[in-house]
Amino acid sequence: MPTSPPLRIRRYWPAYVTLVVGLAVGMGWRLHRQAVELDRLRLLRIAEVVRDRLQTKVQITDLILRQAQDYFGSQENITDGVFREWCRKYGWSVTAPWMHGMALYTNLNSGGWRKVVPQNPAAWTEADFHAFQEFARGTSVNLKYAFGYSHDATKRWPTNYAVKLQLHGSYRGFGGAIPANTPQTTDRQIVIEHDGGKPEYGATVGVPVYEVKRDELRELAAGPPPKAPAHSYNWNLCRGLLLVPIDYVTLESLIWGNEPKEVGVEIYASQQPRHDSWLNEANCQPRALDPAFKPYLTATIPWTLYNGHWSLFVYTLPAFEAGSPRYMALLSFGAGAAMTLLAMALVGMALRTRNRQELMTEQIREARDALAAAQQERDTFSRDLHDGAIQSLYAIQLGLGHTAQKLDAEPANAGRELSAVRGELDTVIAEIRQFITAEESVGKDVDFAGVLRALALRARVGTAAQIDLRCDPDAADRLSAAQAVQLANIAREAMSNSLRHGKPQRVEIVLRSEPENVVLEVADSGVGFDPKAPGRSGVGLASMAARAQEMHGTLDIQSTSGLGTRVVVRVPAGRTPKTD
Repeated sequence: MPTSPPLRIRRYWPAYVTLVVGLAVGMGWRLHRQAVELDRLRLLRIAEVVRDRLQTKVQITDLILRQAQDYFGSQENITDGVFREWCRKYGWSVTAPWMHGMALYTNLNSGGWRKVVPQNPAAWTEADFHAFQEFARGTSVNLKYAFGYSHDATKRWPTNYAVKLQLHGSYRGFGGAIPANTPQTTDRQIVIEHDGGKPEYGATVGVPVYEVKRDELRELAAGPPPKAPAHSYNWNLCRGLLLVPIDYVTLESLIWGNEPKEVGVEIYASQQPRHDSWLNEANCQPRALDPAFKPYLTATIPWTLYNGHWSLFVYTLPAFEAGSPRYMALLSFGAGAAMTLLAMALVGMALRTRNRQELMTEQIREARDALAAAQQERDTFSRDLHDGAIQSLYAIQLGLGHTAQKLDAEPANAGRELSAVRGELDTVIAEIRQFITAEESVGKDVDFAGVLRALALRARVGTAAQIDLRCDPDAADRLSAAQAVQLANIAREAMSNSLRHGKPQRVEIVLRSEPENVVLEVADSGVGFDPKAPGRSGVGLASMAARAQEMHGTLDIQSTSGLGTRVVVRVPAGRTPKTD
C-alpha cells in the first residue's frame, strides 16, 4: 500500500508549483524583454550605417558636380559637343549608376547687368556698384534647357526645371544654390521621362555655373566694407545650372554590396514619411504608412541633406530576425518543472545573447570606421590630384595659350615651345605614375631644392612673368621626405594660383632656415585679393592649409588688392642637416 506524501507537501503543493512556474516564467519574460531592447539598439545602429552609406554616395555626386562646375565655369563657350565629350569621360554608368545623367539649363538673362553699368568694372563708381546690386535684386534667373547627357538613350529631360528664379525666393532649393554657390536638391518630383511617356520620380541635385571672369569681378569688392555683397555677383554672373537627377531606387540598392540585407529602407524627402515624398518607390504602397504592415521592429531616423530635412524608415527583414536572441528567451516558458536546470540555461543564454550583441555592435562600429577611413582616403586622393597633376595641367594650359599667340608670327619658336609642352605632358604622366606607385618610394631622400628648381623651370615655359628662386644651402637638408613632398605641393599650388589669377610681372620663391623651422615663401607682384572675403576659400587654399596642419606648421597668406600676394609656410625642421 503506497504511503501518502507528508501533510505539509499535500497542503502547500499549489504554492510550490506556483513558485516554480512563476520564477521560470518571470525570468524568461525579463530576458525576452532585454533581447527585444538589444534588437532595437542594433536596428538603430544599422539605420545609422545606412544613412552614412547613402551620404557617401551623395558625396560622390557632389564631387562630379563640382568638377563639372569648375570645368564649364572656365569655358567661354559651352557647346553641345563640349558638354557631351566631358560627360562621356566619367563613365557614370559604372562609377555612379544612380545618376540618370547631367543637364545644363542656361540663364536667358545672363549678362544683363552689362546694360545698367559700364563695360569696364574698374571704372565703376559707388553708384554703379549700387545699381549692380539693385539689378541682382530685381532680375530673375530665367532657366531654359540647353544640353543633356545620359547613357540611356530612351530617357528624356523634363521641362519642370525651366522656370524663373528670384534672388529672395527659391524653386525647391535651386534659388538658394546660386547666391550661396553650394549644391542644393529638390524634393520628390519627376526627374526623367522615358520614351513611352512614363515619368520617373526622384530628386535632383544642382550647382550653378558662373561667368568665366566671376572671380576677377568679385575682387573689385575686396576690402572693408565690400562694395557689393558676394551673392549679388553670384546672381548677376550666373550662366545657368548643372542638374543631376538621382535615382534613389538604384542608390539604395547599391549600399548593401554583397552583404545580407537585414533591413528594408524607405527614403522620404520629408521629416516624416508621406505618400508624396517617397523617393525609392517600389511596386507597393509605402510600408511606413500601411497599417497592415507589422514587421518585428521599425525605426524612423532623420537625414539632413543640403537644404532639406529628410527621413529614413527602416524595418526588419527575416535575416535580421534570424540573428535575434529573443527566441532563446522563449524556451524558458516550457521549463517550469526543472527550475535548477532552467536557471542555469537562462543564465547561459543571457550571457551568450549579450556576447553576441557586443560582437554585432563591434562589427557595425568597425564598418562605420572603415567608411570614415575610405572617405578620408578619397579626400586625400582628391587633394593630391588637385595639387599635383591638375596644377601641372594648368601650367601646360597656360603654355599652350602662350604658344598659340606665337603660332602665326613665330612658327619656329612655336614649334620649339610645343616640343617643350610635349615634354611637360611626359612629366605629368610620370607624376601620375609616381603617385600610383608612391608606396614604393616611401622613406627615400628627396632633393627638395632640385624639386623647386624644376617647378620654377616648368612654370617659366608658359608665362611671361619673371620667376626667381633662392634656397638656403642647408634648408632643404633639414626637411624630412614627407615634409618635402607636402611643401612641394604647396609651392606648386601657390605658383599656379599666382600665374593663373594674379597676373604678376614677377614671382619669387624663397626657401630659408630659422633656428627651429624651415620657411617657404612664394610672393608675386600681381593684383592680389582679400583672403577673408566671402567665398575666397577654394579647394587650393583649403588644400594648402590642410597640408601645413599635417606637418604641424602654419600657413600665412598676406595679400592686398593691387599689391600682390605672399604665401608663407613655416614648418618645424624634420631632421638635422647633413654634414660632410
